[in-house]
Amino acid sequence: MSASSLPILPTRPCRRLPALVLAFVVVVAAAAPVRAPAAPPEPTPIDVFRRHYDDRDPKIRRKAVQQLRDARGPDVVGALAEALGDADDRVVRAARQLLRRVELRAPDVAVLARSRKRSRDPAQRREIVRAVTEAGGEAVPALLAALTDRDGGVRQDAARGLGSAASGSRVDDALPPLHGLLRDREPLVRAAAIEAIGALRGGDATGAASAVLRGDRASEPRVAAALVLAAYPRPEGVEHLVYGLRASAWPLRVACARALGAQREDPDAARVAVAALVRAIALESRMRVAEEMSAALFVLTGIDFGPDAERWSAWYDEAGASFVPPARPSRRSAPGPGATSAGLLDLPTESDHVTFVLDGSHSMSDEIRFGAETTKHDALLAAFERALSRLPADSYANVVVFGSEPYAYKKTLFRATPGARRSAVRFLAKRAQDGRTNIYDSLVLALADDDVDTLVLVTDGAPSEGARTTRTDIINGLREMNRYRLVRVHTVEIGARNTSPRWRGFLADIAAATGGYHLER
Repeated sequence: MSASSLPILPTRPCRRLPALVLAFVVVVAAAAPVRAPAAPPEPTPIDVFRRHYDDRDPKIRRKAVQQLRDARGPDVVGALAEALGDADDRVVRAARQLLRRVELRAPDVAVLARSRKRSRDPAQRREIVRAVTEAGGEAVPALLAALTDRDGGVRQDAARGLGSAASGSRVDDALPPLHGLLRDREPLVRAAAIEAIGALRGGDATGAASAVLRGDRASEPRVAAALVLAAYPRPEGVEHLVYGLRASAWPLRVACARALGAQREDPDAARVAVAALVRAIALESRMRVAEEMSAALFVLTGIDFGPDAERWSAWYDEAGASFVPPARPSRRSAPGPGATSAGLLDLPTESDHVTFVLDGSHSMSDEIRFGAETTKHDALLAAFERALSRLPADSYANVVVFGSEPYAYKKTLFRATPGARRSAVRFLAKRAQDGRTNIYDSLVLALADDDVDTLVLVTDGAPSEGARTTRTDIINGLREMNRYRLVRVHTVEIGARNTSPRWRGFLADIAAATGGYHLER
């Protein structure tokens, strides 16, 4: 019988089969090891950054940046470069601080260079260039590429960066494009270029610096050139510095006076410098510049006649042609800012073009000391009135009062006639003491007037408002603003004994950074 012809028998379901299958599954499951569900992998710092950096809240974005503090590598550097373009200053500051802590290597520099090329934000590109500079010699190719950036500020920072980063054979790569920048359309770029050339060539930059001093039309490059000649004095630069003493821009006259004062090592150059300074101080109409000239004469001669032109002329007629510069630099006793019992503003301003930058924040309504009825504002008002009265008759002055925002009495310096001085005092008296302490923006406003050569900053507190509120950022910002202005900032600290350790010495640092005096009250 074939298989196809076999009868089909009816089937009967096996009732025991499901039970047997279930028993088999249980036995197999019991024999297999028990495994817990796999935990998801921990997110890397870059994962966390990408997940949270797009948040609308700047506090979240700042935390996303800050959690990269212990991470390293090109991906991290790229993330920090991205954060340098954030709309919130605090986020940018956090990224900047972390980049300063990273030891940049060639791959990191390459990432930063690509980030600069891609960025459309000039401020971000400037931040990237400043970060790249920290890589030293590795940064030179990236900085050279940045010299052609379309933004003048980026070119300026790149030039200055080359001055500090290039060394050895890299100097030869940097010098030709830096000399090319001396023809840049932006004065600040030209100033940075001659500054960088001076840093790279030292005294051998005398020719280039002298050419800029005599050939450029803008003040900033000429001041930068004079400062190069001051840092690296050579006799061949003296005649050009003498020429600069006749410039209309007062910062250039100051810079040239300082550079002439640096010629002490060469007796012949020193005698030429002294002759020029004695002639110039007799013609100088601005008190601050005359004081700088007298300081240079003291360095060259060891004699301190101050800015007394008649005494200098009489001395020069007698001994000018034969004097010998002192073998060692002499120390000039600085005018004392007054004893502890003296008044609030008893410090030498040595200027007839001065702006007072005065604290008008809420804390100035407190008593001047425990148990006193006079408030800090009352004491400041009386001191301000006395300070104005002591200014020379032909002085120019202004006042900026600040709380959370700074307010200037006038847009520019006003002629300090008796009536104008009284009006300025009334302006200060009417200002209510309110708001927080905005030091940085107040300095920016005061320095916006090109004619001011001296500031007097008075405050009782640490900065708590403004575009910059950290110690380092304020000092660096002030140095940058004042780089070619050469304004002196005198500082008065009210209640210095109560200053927190974090801010102790802050106002003294401001004064030291600008050649000013510091007074504690």
